[in-house]
Amino acid sequence: MEVQWERMTGPELKALATRGALPILPVGSLEQHGPHLPVWTDSFIAHALAVEAARCATHLPAVVLPPMWLG
Repeated sequence: MEVQWERMTGPELKALATRGALPILPVGSLEQHGPHLPVWTDSFIAHALAVEAARCATHLPAVVLPPMWLG
């Protein structure tokens, strides 16, 4: 089952909302981590972790929103 908001259609999101789906907002930093890592690293990790957690949630549907980055 898809859990990423940006990959769903409007009707799919509406159906999940009627089932009381839990929205998950991943938050991560957008900053330089030295010359070997992209600035997106923390936001990417937060989003990936939220997606995996939502996929594991069997008792309550969950939708992962696009990550909010702070810098």
